[in-house]
Amino acid sequence: IIQAARNNPRGFGTIPERDVVTANFPIVGFERLKFVDEKLVLESTVELLIRHDLCFREMGELIFPSQISVMRPKHDNGQPHAEVTYEFSGAIEAIYASLVVRLNHTDYFRRQEQWRYAAEFSRNGGRLGFAMQQAVEEGTGELGIFFYPGVNEFDRVTFIRFVTDHLRTKGIDIREHIHLYCPNCKEEVTNLRAIEARVQAGKLDIACQYCDTPVIIPRSIEERYQSDPAFIQKQQELTRQTEQRTKQEVVAFKENQQAYTADEDDLLH
Repeated sequence: IIQAARNNPRGFGTIPERDVVTANFPIVGFERLKFVDEKLVLESTVELLIRHDLCFREMGELIFPSQISVMRPKHDNGQPHAEVTYEFSGAIEAIYASLVVRLNHTDYFRRQEQWRYAAEFSRNGGRLGFAMQQAVEEGTGELGIFFYPGVNEFDRVTFIRFVTDHLRTKGIDIREHIHLYCPNCKEEVTNLRAIEARVQAGKLDIACQYCDTPVIIPRSIEERYQSDPAFIQKQQELTRQTEQRTKQEVVAFKENQQAYTADEDDLLH
């Protein structure tokens, strides 16, 4: 099934749900079962893929985020820099797929666009998203979270915490790195040792190395999250939403599957 989604000629990583359930797609490199047995296996497999957040259903299609081959446009003046990045170890395809699926299952963040290892969502008219890339060291990756102007701090922290909670649920160790950008010249403050020294000294800002403008040093995301119980309540609410949505998707799939596999006749269904 994943192989067929990967071979989508438009690079969108999709395959019609009906084609999967009725075994109407090519299977390369495997000996096929008898038709009646194959349909049973495929139906069970789709249910497992949905339950494990590897694909989601939309307008009659099974969408596999990890199989999208369309690349995100290169950075231009309209795209923001990552404000916080996380180094992690694990399979980037599975992590990316399950994260997109779970975010897609919330009513809080609405999926807008997605590419290979990158996705953007909307919240109250603002846009935010993340991008992943393989790190130099084998088996490790980097996830960067970015925000367009207009996203408030509550939604920023909520989005970041949703992502990090997801990684921790998968048993993945992560290391946080917050990026500082000068409000005047927009350059990044890259001297990490100097930033750490300022924090240790109790200072709240650091001078930009390009124009000397004071740049505020934010608290870590974890500190901001723990300081306000509203953040914790929102995460619990989003977790319940995603779990409920997954159950609903399985039920809806089974209902559609019965229609897909009904005996053919001359009636419209």
